[in-house]
Amino acid sequence: MVDRSIMPAVQPLKEIRFPILIQKQLNNKVPVFFIQQGNVPILQISVVFYAGNTASTAKHIPIAANALIAEGTAHKTSQEIFDALDFYGAYLQTYCANEIADVSLYTSVKHLEKVLPILYEVVTEPAYPESEIQLWKQRHIEQLKVNKQKTSYLAGNTFKQALYPQHPYGYVMDEQDYNTVHQPELIQFHKNAYIPENSFILVSGDEYDIDKVLKWLNQYWGYTSGKYFQKPAITLPQAQQGVIHVPKSDAMQASLRIGARMIHHAHPDYLSLKVLITLYGGYFGSRLMSNLREERGYTYGIYASLIGLKQDSYLSISADVGISVANDAIEQIKIEAEKLCNEPISQDELEIVKNYMLGQLTGDFETAFNTADYYKSLITLGYDTQHLYQFVDTIKQITVQDLHNLAQLYLDPTQWLYVKAGG
Repeated sequence: MVDRSIMPAVQPLKEIRFPILIQKQLNNKVPVFFIQQGNVPILQISVVFYAGNTASTAKHIPIAANALIAEGTAHKTSQEIFDALDFYGAYLQTYCANEIADVSLYTSVKHLEKVLPILYEVVTEPAYPESEIQLWKQRHIEQLKVNKQKTSYLAGNTFKQALYPQHPYGYVMDEQDYNTVHQPELIQFHKNAYIPENSFILVSGDEYDIDKVLKWLNQYWGYTSGKYFQKPAITLPQAQQGVIHVPKSDAMQASLRIGARMIHHAHPDYLSLKVLITLYGGYFGSRLMSNLREERGYTYGIYASLIGLKQDSYLSISADVGISVANDAIEQIKIEAEKLCNEPISQDELEIVKNYMLGQLTGDFETAFNTADYYKSLITLGYDTQHLYQFVDTIKQITVQDLHNLAQLYLDPTQWLYVKAGG
């Protein structure tokens, strides 16, 4: 009989296989990536443009152009678009990030041929009706007023702006930015940036014929616009360091956002550094969580992550703590970083982190749509699935001494930015 009082030994994952990413191209050389995964005949087709925040020096244009793209075309109102898709059980989602902006269609496989023309019309012929622009402005300005009462919002935005001053990576929309959104500039930006030559397409789901879908996509996106879109050259600025306090006297808690710019994702140490940051604060058993939550009860959760961008990367540490313990929480965050620099970790702790990271990595690919999100990020950064296997090898092979060396190289809390909102 199994003794349930004894925790079973942790068994490492012996082999990890990631979903296959099949790459083809349209007649105009636009890359099309296919993922076949799952057992439900539902498709996600994402038309992805390199038209995110870095595509303009005006912070409001890429966000508004993407958010409003499905709010009316030359031939249909926003309600008519919704009704036409809803008839087939389909819908659209838009998304704008630092590097990319995309329009995603979710539909059943059997209705794809019927709803593709609607997606094509939305992507290529948005009218940006003035009435929809005004409604969008009003909604976001009202939401902004609500958000500005939250310390988490104030801390997060202040952190971004200080880490990347006057750069798209640090852009934060304010009321005046929403009020400067106008129809002509959205139409012009769309005309310049939303072209086949500035895009790729990602198809994910199951029970579909790749060749048939490729043929249909060619009918709509296989043409050449004869244009070329050049993103503006925006130099990475110097990050701020030190302490920034955002006062809010009526706040019940303080929000902390702490971090620093780090090495580029192409650096040989980058994947190893991700392991170190996970051990430091990236999972429930991390150093930061054990100290600030388990030992001191300062917070429900504190998390650290290494975030890779196209041009850069940065360490981000976030927590909400009581006003009275905020300053000590900051000190404990520094202390845990210094410990990693001064004291090598145990082999047991390293094995726990390795098993956590490998298990988490496999969990990121549970569904076709999760896989699509992950692969979209890889493609945007210029990688393929081989990068994932390299990451797995890094996790498996990294040693206690490797992490100690990395900590001494990259974890210097005296060089970090500390933002506290509240109090």
